[in-house]
Amino acid sequence: MSAGRSWRGVIVGIGPGAMDLVGVQCARGRVEVTGVHREARPGDVSLDDAAAVGGWLRDALRASDLRSDAKRGGVIFGVPRGEVVLKRLALPGELDEAELPETIRLQMTRQMAVASDEAAIDFLPMEEDAAGASSAERGVLASALEASRVDWYRGVAREASVKVRGLSLRSLGLASIVAGSSARLDGAVLAIAPGEDRIEFVVVEGGRLVFAREAEVEGDAVEGAE
Repeated sequence: MSAGRSWRGVIVGIGPGAMDLVGVQCARGRVEVTGVHREARPGDVSLDDAAAVGGWLRDALRASDLRSDAKRGGVIFGVPRGEVVLKRLALPGELDEAELPETIRLQMTRQMAVASDEAAIDFLPMEEDAAGASSAERGVLASALEASRVDWYRGVAREASVKVRGLSLRSLGLASIVAGSSARLDGAVLAIAPGEDRIEFVVVEGGRLVFAREAEVEGDAVEGAE
């Protein structure tokens, strides 16, 4: 959420074995967690079936205290790093702000080798381009998500009878946690977040995300790590 805007709703994280719901209230630049709920995946729910996952989400909201928040404010889905193409781009410094979205879309679709209408593309400006852009260039961190996945998330929300407030890269949430520490240090910070079936690695420098990757792991590999 941008500074100055308020929102109360639910962030949804869908994993292979469980669904996590986090109720949040954002106001005046602060974020408050209003509730947390985890729901195990029923054995008959296939993650390939948006309608089945939507029914799972609907039941999870009913079992939690967050249903009313999701109905009023909608939901934000946390998207795994593996679903998103993330690129640092160096663009001409003289580009007009109005030209940025189309220029970034063109560069990203070229790198993804897909038509421009087959992906949802967004970007964040970077104060310093970690790829070494010159002063005549401007750096952005661009992301792209295939349209089929966007449609899948919409299908999940439709079946659960909630509105999609947004799709956000999970790595951005991890980066925000360590942003304060990285801003105080002379150098980059590596944050590692183990999950059910994957581990996310995020590098934050000067309070900004500059690198994100994830690695898939077997479930018992994480449990048995020392």
